[in-house]
Amino acid sequence: MIVHVCGTRGSTPAPGRSYSIYGGHTSSIAVAREGRPPELILDAGTGIRLVTELLEGEPFRGSVLLSHLHWDHTHGLPFFAAGDRADARVDVYMPAQDNDRNLTEVMSPPHFPITNDDLEGE
Repeated sequence: MIVHVCGTRGSTPAPGRSYSIYGGHTSSIAVAREGRPPELILDAGTGIRLVTELLEGEPFRGSVLLSHLHWDHTHGLPFFAAGDRADARVDVYMPAQDNDRNLTEVMSPPHFPITNDDLEGE
């Protein structure tokens, strides 16, 4: 198993030289089997964008497991280029909520300019 630590920050991304050792992106871990591309992503903070680079031009086909729905664990989803393409398949799993639309509501106007339906892929 290969574990790629793509983001470790809390609350907000923190770019800059002082964060070069541990990275400045928020929570996201990509897990792959030896010799295979990542097929499991733990949390979708801004670090999920780095998974696109790990895939070297290929679409993401796998699962994203959200530990909870705080912004620092979800706000990378609409910027995940490898998951936002017609040949991608992204299964998102999250904790049960009283309102199953929580993630959809956060990623829609007026909070964000696009909706989940605007993303490509399956």
